[in-house]
Amino acid sequence: MLLTLKDGMRPNVEDYSVSLAADVAAAYYKKPVSFSAYQMFHIFSPDVAWDLTDEQVDLLGSEDTRTVTERAELEKKLEILENGLSGLDAFTTRSGGRGV
Repeated sequence: MLLTLKDGMRPNVEDYSVSLAADVAAAYYKKPVSFSAYQMFHIFSPDVAWDLTDEQVDLLGSEDTRTVTERAELEKKLEILENGLSGLDAFTTRSGGRGV
């Protein structure tokens, strides 16, 4: 019974992370997204986009070198963390959840 109770009280990290991200975004962005999308439609209309050259589109849609490098480093860190989590999950399963 204690194991069942313990498992039921284990926090769901993904749900908590999503909730936290939504709360932070709501606090950071004061205006609703729909209002911003409406404004952007009038600022950056399809007519403007149609007239852009390929080079201009590349400039608008590309990331700077620093961002690309940072993303690659973060992906490596994420892979390491996911592998560690898998190892911990396997250990917990083998040990039957004791001592954790």
